[in-house]
Amino acid sequence: MFNITGPLSLVVAGLYFYKRGVPQDVYFHQMKWAFLPAFTIIAALSVVASLATVEFTSVQSSSGASGGFGPNQVSTVLGWFIMLALLYKINGEKITPFSWLDWVMLFYLVLRALLTFSRGGVMGSTLALLGSITVLYFAYPGFRRQLFKSMPYVTLSLAFFVGVFLFANHLTNNFLLYRYQGLSTTEALTGVRTGNSNILTGRDEIMKADFRAFLEHPGFGVGYGMAEKYRVRYYGSAAAAHTEFARLLSEHGILGLLFMLVGMLGLPLYFLLTEKHPLTRCFLVAFYLLSMFTMFHAAMRLALPGVLFGAAFMRFLPNKSEAPDNLKKTL
Repeated sequence: MFNITGPLSLVVAGLYFYKRGVPQDVYFHQMKWAFLPAFTIIAALSVVASLATVEFTSVQSSSGASGGFGPNQVSTVLGWFIMLALLYKINGEKITPFSWLDWVMLFYLVLRALLTFSRGGVMGSTLALLGSITVLYFAYPGFRRQLFKSMPYVTLSLAFFVGVFLFANHLTNNFLLYRYQGLSTTEALTGVRTGNSNILTGRDEIMKADFRAFLEHPGFGVGYGMAEKYRVRYYGSAAAAHTEFARLLSEHGILGLLFMLVGMLGLPLYFLLTEKHPLTRCFLVAFYLLSMFTMFHAAMRLALPGVLFGAAFMRFLPNKSEAPDNLKKTL
């Protein structure tokens, strides 16, 4: 059931959201509801994983700093909140009632995401945001002009995030920096590089086991949930899939490959090329990339990547006050 519900949530979300037109002001107003859980999560982490009680003695993902939950999943959810808040900032919108509260929330969200020591959520949201900015920069001259005018604010924002990282690194006695450098705990403590550390933390070996299972059963794969038995043979233990794309290959074979090529690659590319509204493209790229990055490092342990994949295909419409009469009637 775990393996079925992931792709199922993606398909259902896609069917619901695909080309669903939403006026721009309604979109920005309603999407704020997706940010509200950030307040609850920050409050909960502050209570059950207070910075005064959490100790950092290694570079491993910290379940203590994640409130006892999976660091990868907590980091991913916090990364989603960070990206959403910054998308609002880029488009001149506030995601909370006050601009200063936006920055306070961003401070705590980035800080707690970094302290999980799980890099996937932080790096995934950062790369997804950069991808959406790149699309706007090269596709729309108006955005480039506005970006150059706002360069002092961009510089201050970058300094803000660097400051948060330095503060978090200070709290962890430099273990956070060692984590992002790809060092092991032994290397961090001794200062001697052994060459045994791996930035993918073993995911590449699990992927190799899935690929070997796919090569043995290329037609229809080994079936839902059955790849674990092959990972025992090729990886050494019944590890759960960490990368959804490798799991689709091993458990679904050619059908999984077709699903990825058509649904996860062809359809988003077609939508990107046919939709011309800058905000539609901006949010498409951001949501799509975050969904893909999440599926790469955390498979579909959360509903987030499936729902985000579907939400990426919503279309921005003119505001009701700006729409022509015939469009107003339709809305």
